[in-house]
Amino acid sequence: MPTKYVCLGCPLTFEVGWFHHIFRNGYASKTLLVCVSCGTQHAVENAVSDRGPESFQYFTAYLTAAPPAARVQVMVCLRHHFRLDLAGAREALKALPYRIGSDLSREGAEALAAPYRAAGATVEIVLIRESPNPEYGPVQSDRLLVRDAPPPDGGLWRELAVAGANASLDLERQACGNCRKTGVLVSEWTDGRSCPACGGVIQGQGTWMT
Repeated sequence: MPTKYVCLGCPLTFEVGWFHHIFRNGYASKTLLVCVSCGTQHAVENAVSDRGPESFQYFTAYLTAAPPAARVQVMVCLRHHFRLDLAGAREALKALPYRIGSDLSREGAEALAAPYRAAGATVEIVLIRESPNPEYGPVQSDRLLVRDAPPPDGGLWRELAVAGANASLDLERQACGNCRKTGVLVSEWTDGRSCPACGGVIQGQGTWMT
């Protein structure tokens, strides 16, 4: 939940903190940073570690057979899942194959089928459709951004090269995109710290959330 800060003696404005944003291109959250040396606004776009499967599969589960010895317990399952009365459960067994679930994930279909199978019935799980995952793609690395100028004069972000090993972000070694000092980017502001631009008083203006 980011917090906005303003300087009471100069136009400096910045925000620090973490928030979710709309998932796009492998990133789903952002951490706002500020340079404690010069006051320049930075941000880290946080990459997700798993972008899911290439596609999503959806299944329908059918009760296809219930041997005589299993029918009582299968009717118990049907009455529980569908709120059927006894007559309704009997009619369902007369109408096999009987659909017990649709538009399910594989895991959901297997979970639904489990009590029927445990009772001795046969349940078939059929793939009915497959949809591409629009967010599928290579897993990204966290990326560091710097804002060229504070709002309202600027606000455009540009990406900085990261300083960590194997292109990983290490804030202790990372240089500010403006003053080039290292170890000066923070995601929390310490109360009582003076304005890095003019030495004036920094005041919190509240928090916001998405």
